[in-house]
Amino acid sequence: LKPVGGKRLSEKIKNGKAFVKPFLGATVEMLHQFHIQSHLIEGNIDSVVLMVGTNNIPKYNILANGKWEYEETEEEIVDKIMKLAEICNGRGINDIFINSIINRKNYTERVLVANYILKQKCEENGFIYIDNDFIGESMLADGLHFNRDGVKVFSENLVKCINDY
Repeated sequence: LKPVGGKRLSEKIKNGKAFVKPFLGATVEMLHQFHIQSHLIEGNIDSVVLMVGTNNIPKYNILANGKWEYEETEEEIVDKIMKLAEICNGRGINDIFINSIINRKNYTERVLVANYILKQKCEENGFIYIDNDFIGESMLADGLHFNRDGVKVFSENLVKCINDY
């Protein structure tokens, strides 16, 4: 998200004010516990765009028998994202945009399942869902982070969704 940049984003959205705060490598629960709560207390915020969940997707535990299982189901990841959105809403932020989880190399099916659930939960709770499922591996530099094309397409989609709202 860092390459999108607050200044560049501010030039393109209607109200002209954007602040981009990346938390590199953070999972949803890390944002909940450490970052979001303190940052939302500072100043008046009308809208928030959450781009979270991708770091939860690949986490797994190795079992005693040598097999592995994911630490969280797709539903559990989405529930954590919804809790984060509810914290924002509880602080008086009315416009909450939630990006779909960005696809990662080797996790396409898991991401699509999570995004299906996420979209339903956003509709149920009145949050604005931003669909990025069309961003595929060809737009990722290393299977995880956006390449130049990925930044461009993601930014354009984000700006369109914010401005259309």
